[in-house]
Amino acid sequence: MKGKPLVRKFFADSNTACGFHSVYNHIPGHHNKKLFILRGTCKSDISALLAEVGEFMFKEGYDLEYFFCSLQPGSIDALTIPALKVTVVDGSAPHLLDTSQFNFLTEEIGVAKMRKKKILSLKYNKSRNDDEAKEAYTAGYYYLAEAQLALKHLTLYKKAIVDTVKINQVVLELLGRIMDDEPCRKEGLQRNLLASAITPRGILNYYESIISACSELYLLTGSLGLGKSGILDTVYQVLRHKGLGLEIYRCALNPDKIDALLVPEKGLAIVKKGQHLPFNTNSSGILYKEYLNLDSSATAADEWKAEIINDYENRFELLLSQGIKCFRKGYEAQIKKEAHHHLMADSLRFQNVKDEIISKVFS
Repeated sequence: MKGKPLVRKFFADSNTACGFHSVYNHIPGHHNKKLFILRGTCKSDISALLAEVGEFMFKEGYDLEYFFCSLQPGSIDALTIPALKVTVVDGSAPHLLDTSQFNFLTEEIGVAKMRKKKILSLKYNKSRNDDEAKEAYTAGYYYLAEAQLALKHLTLYKKAIVDTVKINQVVLELLGRIMDDEPCRKEGLQRNLLASAITPRGILNYYESIISACSELYLLTGSLGLGKSGILDTVYQVLRHKGLGLEIYRCALNPDKIDALLVPEKGLAIVKKGQHLPFNTNSSGILYKEYLNLDSSATAADEWKAEIINDYENRFELLLSQGIKCFRKGYEAQIKKEAHHHLMADSLRFQNVKDEIISKVFS
């Protein structure tokens, strides 16, 4: 008898040094057959719909993948049901989904019908709240860009004290453990995903739920700027050329960098773990776990370099925290708008739309 359904959680997007970054086009996985796009009402209503559809499917015994919003933590942007090869997503802004790349059924479902036809209150100042949110988010992105620049300089100074021979040895040992004379094959499915995100509540991650599907876990630890993402990129290139199916987890600050790799068919994950990515690694399904600490690959810096490194570390943390404060301000303005729209939802119509979605999922 099958046990409790597996629920994995991800972020659909992140606030990055390059602005708002979405992985929406990678959400439909598992060689999807159907994609349903919900349009016509506010984010909070669609999130509530997805939560209830997910709860129903969970009770029916289906594994689920939830994708959450980084601008409004806790708000669901998408739901995937792997066994049915079905994905249901929020199609409202700022998410843009390029449906032309998909070779399966795509259908839009209008959900505006679940809202009461009611004139907006004159007390609600939509323009003011929108302007406040936009201004705060823009300031937040500038802070993150500055934080990324500080991290880049920090990495340059750290590079001077890192023993590259030791780093290369870590890569070779890691590949030796996970490859096991793996033959080359046709390239497998690759999904670029986000396990972590920079949000109004800080840097959040869902690694604990993601690694729950794994039996083998390798953790790259060590201070900022030692090259953990570089190791992951090297391993990624080898695994990709071998043709293995991969889940590539992108960095919340800089999506060009990799924070983790997961090989579904091997039940194996390699994850960066540190100050900004804390999570519980004691999943009951993990049979083998190994820590690879890169601090041992760095030599002591002289007094002058140590002072510069310390300065850039402090600067990075300050700029990052300022960016998060700005996102919190934008979130507060956005919530005022969402709260007003949510009052317009009708419970009976909501139930009818939910039933319609579930019916289409099984059709």
